[in-house]
Amino acid sequence: PLTPLFSHQKIQESSIELANLDIDLVDYVFASLDEKEFAERLIAAKRIQDCLHFESKTLSLQGLNLTSIPEKLADLQFLDDLFLHCNQLKTFPAVLFKMPFLKSIHLSENLLEEIPSEIKKFVYLHTLNLRNNRLTTIPEDIQEMMSLRSLDLSSNQITIIPPSLCKIPNLMVLNLENNLLKDLPHEFKKLKVLKELSLAKNPLEEPDRILLPRRLSRLSLRGIGLKQIPKSVTELRHLSALNLSENQIETIDPSLYDCKELAYLNLSSNQIRNFPSGLSRLKKMLKIQISENYLEEFPKGILGFRLLETLDLKMNRIGDIPERIHVLQRLKHLHIQSNQLSQLPATLGLLSNLESIHLDDNQFKKVPSPICKLRSLEKLSMRANKIQKFPSDLDQLTNLKELNLAGNYIEEIPEEIEQISKLHILDLEKNKIGFISPKLSSLVHLRHLNLAKNLLQEMPILPSHLKENRGLYLTGNPFLDIQEDRELSNELSED
Repeated sequence: PLTPLFSHQKIQESSIELANLDIDLVDYVFASLDEKEFAERLIAAKRIQDCLHFESKTLSLQGLNLTSIPEKLADLQFLDDLFLHCNQLKTFPAVLFKMPFLKSIHLSENLLEEIPSEIKKFVYLHTLNLRNNRLTTIPEDIQEMMSLRSLDLSSNQITIIPPSLCKIPNLMVLNLENNLLKDLPHEFKKLKVLKELSLAKNPLEEPDRILLPRRLSRLSLRGIGLKQIPKSVTELRHLSALNLSENQIETIDPSLYDCKELAYLNLSSNQIRNFPSGLSRLKKMLKIQISENYLEEFPKGILGFRLLETLDLKMNRIGDIPERIHVLQRLKHLHIQSNQLSQLPATLGLLSNLESIHLDDNQFKKVPSPICKLRSLEKLSMRANKIQKFPSDLDQLTNLKELNLAGNYIEEIPEEIEQISKLHILDLEKNKIGFISPKLSSLVHLRHLNLAKNLLQEMPILPSHLKENRGLYLTGNPFLDIQEDRELSNELSED
């Protein structure tokens, strides 16, 4: 006899839910090939039924591994937003073309290989997300999508941008990241209302000569093989965010100074050795990232960014921070790990708005005293330095919530630890700690305590709410090895 696809118990368990479904949706559910698909289709059918009942404007069918969509969906003519991402759809669902009033369709992370020409039927659609599929081409008819404002085609296998795409009249956001584009059509610059564009991770043959729409405010050219900043970039007078990371740029073109609206600049993972002081003319700069370059000195031009909130200089060769660092009074986040720092200027303690500072993997032998004056500090990370003593003067850091001193040479935790009363995370892994003050148990807000790989000979007195492997980590300490040996000895004695 043939083995039934679904067990009697499975159908019985779902009988009430099935009874409330429209007959077309019941048929859709029973067209499943196994019990897993049965359960997933049942969820989808229930959501469609509820959407019909309540006339919801939004329907979410994401993450159900669906291979097809029921025809009943066409009854949802009142629907605005449809979420079908993270499924197993191999073709664009034909039933959607019976829903011309849709305003947004999200089909990312499926298995689509083609955008059908019928896409032009969505005359009211303003958002189309087809990220991470298997698309290779863009249909010519896409130009007829008069209302389209946001188009995401990232992480596909598209090789050519047809000139027709450049005729979409209201397109404002275009993501072409991580495709196989070698060049852009001459008409590309005619996207006159385009505000946001990503061409990141495309194998462009002449990336330094790309033509760009003039009204861009956000642009990503990450990882496209640039050796210099394209002239077309420096002509973008409305540009506020620019990502040029993961290229081979060695120098910063002075004409970038003319992008006076620039507030976010990412130059990480390039080959920059010098930072021009003239860049300080960009008075609106809020965040700048120059990590993973070849800087040997702190870029003095950065001190002109008086509105700067985030500064990322990690993984360079910087040996000193200038005394005038205190002029960056708006600075909230400082990343300067993996450099060659061994001390900090006293003036750093004047950064009254600094919330986090990352000094990991440097040459510090102690926690510098200026840090203890940063009263707004919430996170301090000095992992993998040469610190030998736990700082006893952290009482002024009344807002500190996260402290990471892992990978140092600290031998004991003093009773002053109780002064950091708001601490949520304390990471002291891989030190030489043999003694911990009982005062540590007073840290009632602590949620994560890592004491693994130290030299503890006995179980310390810890906050009672912390449990092993649930916020508390003690592996790799001698007292655990001794405890295990005793337990083994007792078992052998009993035998």
